[in-house]
Amino acid sequence: MNDHLTADTFELDLTGMSHGGSAIGRHQGRAIFVPYGVPGDRVRVRIVQDKGRFAVAELIQVIQPAASRIEPRCQHFGVGRCGGCQFQPIDYAKQLELKQQTVADQLARLGGITDALVHPTIPAPQPWHYRSHVTFHVTPRGQLGFVSTDGRTILPIEQCHIMSEPLAAQFQSLRAHTFPSAARLRLQAGSSGQPVLFDMGSTHDDVAEALPSRPHHRPSPALPP
Repeated sequence: MNDHLTADTFELDLTGMSHGGSAIGRHQGRAIFVPYGVPGDRVRVRIVQDKGRFAVAELIQVIQPAASRIEPRCQHFGVGRCGGCQFQPIDYAKQLELKQQTVADQLARLGGITDALVHPTIPAPQPWHYRSHVTFHVTPRGQLGFVSTDGRTILPIEQCHIMSEPLAAQFQSLRAHTFPSAARLRLQAGSSGQPVLFDMGSTHDDVAEALPSRPHHRPSPALPP
């Protein structure tokens, strides 16, 4: 194996899922959180944040994939890419099991309720194209995008599989336009079912203060239709 894979790295069996979407394994008596891991994976990782009683590790290599691991649908998914949709590498049926187990784990760990009855997760009517609203940030080049995994960079996007189909179609038409840098735009289904675009102000605004003072119940006239 190449030296860059072995230096400061170790193998880990991932056995659970955290509420934040990272898989969890245990190494030398402490929990290791691994973003983009899937419970059931055997992986090679490198610690990037040492928190004392636990650590966050970078996924270097999937040595043995879990049976529920699948290829993510979205081209924007991954390390350094879009910061949403953490469960994409997991089969949908397994996602439902993990969400049920996560609730039970949180009740036991935080609330001390070890015998709580947690019902199975109710599946969505469709696991894709379900979002009726989405907020975009605008890149320095005027492109619509989402916040990257680093929490700062705006990643321009070409498609999003969780937008409803009407929103996705409207988004594709908006991609032909450029927008003011650092702006935020909200696209959502209107009462008629047609998408409506709202001006949400700049990324420097406090959302809680900015929204009441802006005409957020009607589209900004400065934006393209």
